[in-house]
Amino acid sequence: MAWKLYLNNRIYGLTPTVTDGAENASYPLVNVSDEDVQTVGKPNTTATTVWRYDLTAAAAVVGFGIARHTLGIQTASITVKYSSTDTSTDLWAELTTYTALTSGAIGNKDAVISVDSVSKRYWWVGITGQDAVVQIGEIGLFGLVRTLTRSPRLGLVRGKRKNISRSYTKGGYMRATKWGPQKKVWDVQFTQLTRTTDYAYIFTELDETYTEGYRPFWFTDEYYSADNYNPAYMVYVEGDELESSLAECDRYNLGFRLVEC
Repeated sequence: MAWKLYLNNRIYGLTPTVTDGAENASYPLVNVSDEDVQTVGKPNTTATTVWRYDLTAAAAVVGFGIARHTLGIQTASITVKYSSTDTSTDLWAELTTYTALTSGAIGNKDAVISVDSVSKRYWWVGITGQDAVVQIGEIGLFGLVRTLTRSPRLGLVRGKRKNISRSYTKGGYMRATKWGPQKKVWDVQFTQLTRTTDYAYIFTELDETYTEGYRPFWFTDEYYSADNYNPAYMVYVEGDELESSLAECDRYNLGFRLVEC
């Protein structure tokens, strides 16, 4: 089992076309690809709702993720399909299925799944079987997945950031102010990484591409997973927390802090 980093969300910032059902105007479906789990998208009906993403050109997709959803509560399923042509809406059933997640498989947990790479231009996401309208905070169709070797020496330290600031009033009373939702924090230490594989993925690609402006990415630790739908988190590397050092035999150590988005 290993860590996996899911990068290059192909549908980031794209506005979908609703081909079946309807979206709730107060919770537009574009919210599911804005890289903000606090903004959610919702259908406006319990009927099957399908939205289509046009990537403008064929692009490889190697994984699918879903966050802050209520599939488990609404006993709904979500299915991803694809096509190389702009198929009319009444052919939804004839599209090729990429992956499907049922509420029984993932409940309400944030999850990702790696699937064999498929390069197509048009991608459909459909919600079926709702007994009440579902919400989805974020969806990812990832163009890159990096599998990292689990550290042989140092593990993963988990904590919480409660986002509470404390100050004192003029009378000397302590005042606590909550300025945001509580978030998970991970202090990660990897050792004995080779220069050209794990080390290069994290320190070069991740640092230069995904920590610029704190753009989030997704990760999962499959060590704690009992099924194929691995618990996942959308995170970013905090500030200048990414640090490296050279170890013996041209191997590298890396340490960084991940903060939940």
